[in-house]
Amino acid sequence: MLTEQCADGLPFHEDADPQRCERVRFAVIKLSGGDLRELKRWIDDANVDWRNVLMDAGFGFDPEAHLDWNP
Repeated sequence: MLTEQCADGLPFHEDADPQRCERVRFAVIKLSGGDLRELKRWIDDANVDWRNVLMDAGFGFDPEAHLDWNP
């Protein structure tokens, strides 16, 4: 799901490099709490506006915040 539905095809993210995709992917993983249904829901949200997902995960203000997240 992450590689097919949460990648460079996200709206306003078409030219994203792998690091920017990683940030959104970490956010949906964090927010899912390990639940696959929740992961799908957050991926769907990211496909509407991935910036909201970054904010909800706490990754919105720091482009490297996801690197400090430790599951």
